[in-house]
Amino acid sequence: MVWPIAYAEGNRVEPLEDHLLRTAFITLRVFERELEYLQKERSTVLKIATLSALFHDLGKANERSYERYVKGDDKVSFKCHEVLSFLILKEMEYNKVYKELGLERNDWMVIEYSVLNHHHAMRMVSECLLDERSIYKAIGLERMKLWKVLRIESPESKDYWSIGGYSARDVLQNFVNRDVYQMGPYYLKLSYVMSGLISLADSLAAFLYRGELRDTPQTPSKYIRLSLRERGYDVDEFLSKYSWLNNVNPQELYRYVLSASF
Repeated sequence: MVWPIAYAEGNRVEPLEDHLLRTAFITLRVFERELEYLQKERSTVLKIATLSALFHDLGKANERSYERYVKGDDKVSFKCHEVLSFLILKEMEYNKVYKELGLERNDWMVIEYSVLNHHHAMRMVSECLLDERSIYKAIGLERMKLWKVLRIESPESKDYWSIGGYSARDVLQNFVNRDVYQMGPYYLKLSYVMSGLISLADSLAAFLYRGELRDTPQTPSKYIRLSLRERGYDVDEFLSKYSWLNNVNPQELYRYVLSASF
């Protein structure tokens, strides 16, 4: 049995490793022009882009999704996975992993923002906050609380329920106002651009695997088509040029993305 996975529907199962590598490759290759422009101001841009892509779906490897998968559910849900991915990166930030990778804290926070926002923070905060038992504990973050990381009130506080109707976008904006804005205009621009690139690369990687474009609340198909047209592709041309990514040895993609960015 394959696990962890990025997608499962019927008999089709996409390993998470494959999806992350495809997303990283597409980020570096399809959006090369944008990254070259950004790199003029910051030499670590390619590292930031690669790590954002490789980390964006880490939260899918959680116990609740696994339980649904082994039960044979026709379609596995990865609810709140972007929040889980963000929390994993926060734990890595606390341990100063970014220094080992030759990055500064501001660089790492751009990665955090890109990962948290790659689905445009569509989840309700209250859903993710109150689901700690089945997802946070499963990935070893039981001591971490989303409300603590984002500095909002905990459920024990009577004020907590006043935020119950806020969307994750509101909390994300709080994170941006408090941390990202303080990094200065360049990092603010980089955060916004990088989250958009990762969102599109994620959708394009999913498109390659599934062979069809789907309208989702996060990335409607018309935006994917427009993004491809801006880069000289129509949908069929993109599939034809990059369909080999579905069959390539993951180690080859690892070598490419690491050599291209580190």
